[in-house]
Amino acid sequence: MTVSMAKDLKRDGILVQCFCPGWVQTDLGTARATLSPEESISGVMKVLATSSEKDTGKFKKYNGETLNW
Repeated sequence: MTVSMAKDLKRDGILVQCFCPGWVQTDLGTARATLSPEESISGVMKVLATSSEKDTGKFKKYNGETLNW
């Protein structure tokens, strides 16, 4: 869906990405998770701030690593 949306919205200048927030300390992730919510969100925000047209349609981790579909 991300790739399809990226293709459809590119002509309008809208970039689309999918994110993996990592293993986050939440009710679902439990206290054993490796990331605090603040660390995860901070990472996602940094990746978004440095994203460009070359990143549209990609699947990224909170730390900027590109994941293969």
